[in-house]
Amino acid sequence: MIFILFDRHPLMNAQSIGNRLVMLDKDEIVPEFAGGGNQSLDIQLRSLSGVTPGTPVQAQESQLTSAASDQALQIPWYPDQIPPFEITLVGANEYGAMMKMAIAGAEILNEGSGVSIDDIVTEHEFTYVARSIVPWTAVTPNMVAQVGTPPGEANPV
Repeated sequence: MIFILFDRHPLMNAQSIGNRLVMLDKDEIVPEFAGGGNQSLDIQLRSLSGVTPGTPVQAQESQLTSAASDQALQIPWYPDQIPPFEITLVGANEYGAMMKMAIAGAEILNEGSGVSIDDIVTEHEFTYVARSIVPWTAVTPNMVAQVGTPPGEANPV
């Protein structure tokens, strides 16, 4: 996936993707924990992860007392921590023919950024793997007319 970078991260600030709580290792160093970050977010993340505000983050592994004792619900801060999501692609040509495609269970592997002397944009790229793909299929006029029609009402087409 390639996004044009404007003024914020294209995925981490998305309400439905980057703000979900996920199970993460307590020992991972969060940029906000290192100081100089958003103090209210720092306190919120520390309370979610069980780290007392003002306590320095330890650089070694915490001791395990159970299978999930070193895990906590936290806000993801790296794109590869975002839970799997679905990508829907929709297309239409100048004659009104439409098609759709879905990529299910997309998980981010890594991210990169690039600038070119040929373009005046900064691009943000992500590689991903997916669990399944629904191939391109035609969208019929009847399918389009049914979108937004309340149940029980007649189809306008």
